[in-house]
Amino acid sequence: MRYLSLLAIVALLSVTGCGGSTAEYFYPENGTPAVWNPPDPAQRAQELQALVDQALADNQIPGAIVGVSTPAGEWTSTTGFADIAAQRPPSLQDFSAWRSVTKSLTVTVVLQLVGEGKLDLDKSVSTYVQGVPGGDKITLRQLANMTSGLFNYSADSTFQQTLIQDLDRSYTLDELLTFAFSHPLNFQPGTAYEYSNTNTLVLQKIAETVTGQGLEQLFRTRFFARLPAGSVEYLTTSTLPTPHLNGYYYDDDAQAFEELEVNGTGFAGAGAMVGTMAGLREWGRLLVSGVLLPKEIHAQRFISRPPTNGPIYDSYGLGMGELGGWWGHTGTGLGYQVCVLTEPTTLSSIVIFVNGANEDEDVPAKLARRIQTVLGWRR
Repeated sequence: MRYLSLLAIVALLSVTGCGGSTAEYFYPENGTPAVWNPPDPAQRAQELQALVDQALADNQIPGAIVGVSTPAGEWTSTTGFADIAAQRPPSLQDFSAWRSVTKSLTVTVVLQLVGEGKLDLDKSVSTYVQGVPGGDKITLRQLANMTSGLFNYSADSTFQQTLIQDLDRSYTLDELLTFAFSHPLNFQPGTAYEYSNTNTLVLQKIAETVTGQGLEQLFRTRFFARLPAGSVEYLTTSTLPTPHLNGYYYDDDAQAFEELEVNGTGFAGAGAMVGTMAGLREWGRLLVSGVLLPKEIHAQRFISRPPTNGPIYDSYGLGMGELGGWWGHTGTGLGYQVCVLTEPTTLSSIVIFVNGANEDEDVPAKLARRIQTVLGWRR
């Protein structure tokens, strides 16, 4: 792969621009509209498949796995190629990178520790760990809702150059944090919104410090048994479990797809999870239904604000975001894009995997909006 092409796709990992909004927090209108009777998506298969086909064609993406589920039925689609060279189509058993959906797991661990009395969302970071810029002013809540002001480690030029030189390189959590902590705060904590991978890594550091366990072990003991057997993994190498979607980037200059394999330790608690559609769909339901947290803590996740940069959301709360009244998380970067959304009152769900990350970093989110429309959803 050309050096400049790789530099361009690594740059997509970073979220630039400082949020300047001081908008008040609000509760989104996330109840089921009275006019919506969840349909059987299988009865709208032709319309849904046309949306998937168009999204792939418009964005130079090789393949997709999509699932739409309501109380009335389910529709799934496997489109294009999981492996271009082998001409292998995707399957529902394929693993895909979840990228930033991982953040929703990391924040959930932290909120569980809050429920157990081991952490306090409104205590400062320095209460639990040292060495974080502004750690005496930043609260755990501000980390979880992207208002800390911490510099995004994946926007650091040294990290980007290091990643380019060796995509298979393994990183420690402290190494990743060092890239971020070499920069001052982008704004005073709590005064603006800025989507930053560093926020989640600091929460990971705090969770590991207070429990004495690594994040992978915390995920395994707290979440994996609730998900379909063999449907999820925490990636610490460069190769996803078999079978899997290969991740691609379309090189406009070469007019060809370039395959990417990136070591999961470079994402850590902000993006190292991988799994199947069944695993992600169930995670989305667990996340939104509230079964993982005390009721009063789960309710705080929905206290949200409109984002001013980063991935497309109508609002972002504590480790999860909202699109049109459906809640969950998206993820994108280095070969993969993903989205899981769940409607809170019916637990209807939309799960989207695509194995290409090019210029548009919000392909699944935009596709999800169109799917909501086909389902007759009106906010």
